[in-house]
Amino acid sequence: MVSILDSSSRNLQKLIEQLLDYNRKQADSAVELENVELAPLWRQWFLLIACPHGLK
Repeated sequence: MVSILDSSSRNLQKLIEQLLDYNRKQADSAVELENVELAPLWRQWFLLIACPHGLK
């Protein structure tokens, strides 16, 4: 249980840091849109979140 909480809190911290970085960049310049492949992002989410919690 503790390891699940630890892992989830680390992932949440990374997401918060990414959001803060995004907001800093957005405040400094115009946002540039780009195409993103969703499959690798989905796979990464699944491996980080779903699999460790038995959501196969």
